[in-house]
Amino acid sequence: MTYTLIEPTKSYCQQLKDYRLALLQETTFINGASSLEKFEEIKDYLAYLETLKNASTCPEGYVPSRTYLYVNEDTNELLGIVNLRLSLNDFLNNFGGHIGYSIAPNYRKQGHGTNLLKLTLAKAKEFNINPVLITCLTTNAASEKVILNNGGIYQDTRETSDGKAFKRFYIAN
Repeated sequence: MTYTLIEPTKSYCQQLKDYRLALLQETTFINGASSLEKFEEIKDYLAYLETLKNASTCPEGYVPSRTYLYVNEDTNELLGIVNLRLSLNDFLNNFGGHIGYSIAPNYRKQGHGTNLLKLTLAKAKEFNINPVLITCLTTNAASEKVILNNGGIYQDTRETSDGKAFKRFYIAN
């Protein structure tokens, strides 16, 4: 099977709805999905993603970014979502990094996170992002493993004002 990153389109509306619902059963925030949890209407979500592409249209406090769907090329099935931030603000430098991602619950622990990050690092290279900063909660061993599998070098751990601790890793790109 072959997996790839593609930009979200209307043809993925139902799969995005299903993905959103599956992840919202676990949490209130979907990592790497560019606020998908806030949009019941996928057409509104797709329009929002367009605003994130340029500094002039980004909401205040946000940086330009690209969101990609991680799909099985053979079946067009949506397995994950990733957000590639083209620059860092203070918050992202401390806690968010250049890349955020999530994998659908039924596709976890199958190597998809590692492959998704590998493909995203290639996209980061296209945007001349080097090194790439990636973070994960200290409690997220699966994400830490994905980062390490892609050459992540531990930098430090930083804590938010509400007590969440994030490990920061750099990957030479």
